[in-house]
Amino acid sequence: MQITKNQQHVLNRMHDGWQLGHSMAADCHWHLYCGGYGSGGEVERVMMSTAHALVKQKLIRCATRRFPLATYEVIPPVESEVKR
Repeated sequence: MQITKNQQHVLNRMHDGWQLGHSMAADCHWHLYCGGYGSGGEVERVMMSTAHALVKQKLIRCATRRFPLATYEVIPPVESEVKR
């Protein structure tokens, strides 16, 4: 599968230390948090379809589920897939 511009933006932010998370409330909004949730840093909205596509492509996974937020992390490439 090809990665879209929005998906690549989310991955780049996560590699730069931003935290991806979604609210565990009924509205389930996804955001990127500079410095992590609650740090007071910048916040960017992420489309639900973008985040779901990254999960489906196995590029990110859930790291924590603590109310009110579930957070995600980038899945490191498998050793066998790394080009040398």
